[in-house]
Amino acid sequence: MIICSLKHRDDERNDPGHIVAKFSGEEMIALNRIVYHATKELHGKSVALELYKSIYLLNAIVQHGNLDAHDILILDEIDTRLHQGDQSGAASGFSGANGGADR
Repeated sequence: MIICSLKHRDDERNDPGHIVAKFSGEEMIALNRIVYHATKELHGKSVALELYKSIYLLNAIVQHGNLDAHDILILDEIDTRLHQGDQSGAASGFSGANGGADR
């Protein structure tokens, strides 16, 4: 990973900060697997699930160059979990599952 730019968080200005980074294909795949396992039990709106959805999409494009039917199903499943209430009791933490992360 190469950090291209970094702006730290500033609570006084209500600025969450941001980072621009460049990942290799292998790093993107590894990040997808890590976030998959960290979010597999999460349900309900959460930054972690939103991050996983974005990472999954990027991972599919990096690995395959497009989205196939399986990828669409996984993205739909993540989206469904994002819109569910806290049914598993795990929405407040990172817990994780593999919706195709090993593809």
